[in-house]
Amino acid sequence: MNFDVNQKFEFCFRIFSETEELACDIVNGKQYQYAFPHLLIKIPGSHLKTYIDGRRQTYYVLYPPETFDWFDRAGLISDEPLIEFTMTPEINGLFNEFRQSYKQLGSPGAADRLDQVCMQLIMAVVSQKKQEFEKNKSVSAVKAIAEIIKEFPLREHDLPRLAGEHGISNRNFFRCWKKVFGETPGIYIRNRRLEVAAELLKKSRKSISEIAKACGFSTVSYFSKIFKEKYGITPGTYRK
Repeated sequence: MNFDVNQKFEFCFRIFSETEELACDIVNGKQYQYAFPHLLIKIPGSHLKTYIDGRRQTYYVLYPPETFDWFDRAGLISDEPLIEFTMTPEINGLFNEFRQSYKQLGSPGAADRLDQVCMQLIMAVVSQKKQEFEKNKSVSAVKAIAEIIKEFPLREHDLPRLAGEHGISNRNFFRCWKKVFGETPGIYIRNRRLEVAAELLKKSRKSISEIAKACGFSTVSYFSKIFKEKYGITPGTYRK
């Protein structure tokens, strides 16, 4: 199927295919392959070539081309023409409402309700994609900051500043960090410093007090306590 969509502005929800694992489309000369379910946004003025091997379950929502600017300003037009999404209970419920409203189009108010459901579906799918993007961005940022800490464990790290430099909020940083590493940034830094201390105990002649101070621990007693928690023995026994 090969056509211009100069006068088409369409949101095409492709739910599943009886024969295809991936849908194949060429939009403005670029090829895309996406798993089901996904949303194809046909923008006015673009050129689409799509390959269909078998029957699909698909829902089309068409809007006047002049509404494109409104959707774009509302953040509902993605950079890519296709968006994969997960069929969550919320989205599945909206599709059930879509089908029910469509069947009752002749009833008073059904058309308005159908329009509302269509908008909710578009917003739910685009929002899911944005949340996934933000999650991936946060995970990448957290891992990058962890590498900095791992490389320079004895520095005094300004975590809010590092989070800001990597494009995530302070709140998202701490929440995402705990999910990725299963511990707080403070514990992570402490454990990296304990690893440095263990190496110094093995390879240097510095006293335990000097090592504790060099690794940022306020007192020898505190250093000994948390060292034993991590390694099961005291610093002195570890050195021997």
